[in-house]
Amino acid sequence: MTLIEYARKEKAIGNYTFLKDVWEMISKDLGVSIPLVKLWAHEVRRVADVHVINLEKATNGEVKRYHTRPDIYPPQEFH
Repeated sequence: MTLIEYARKEKAIGNYTFLKDVWEMISKDLGVSIPLVKLWAHEVRRVADVHVINLEKATNGEVKRYHTRPDIYPPQEFH
């Protein structure tokens, strides 16, 4: 699942009212800015390697590291 898919799902099931609330939660969990999280979600910027695993944790494992950075974490290693 991509970050934008995760945010949309969270909003759709009522965990958050707005997408910006999801970005805020993730930015606080990772200690990065909200605009940076939005850039990641819209795939304008690549998630830095130091944040990949923490992003996976912040999304309760729904945004998998191999979806975020397959160059570092090839999918076949996690199946």
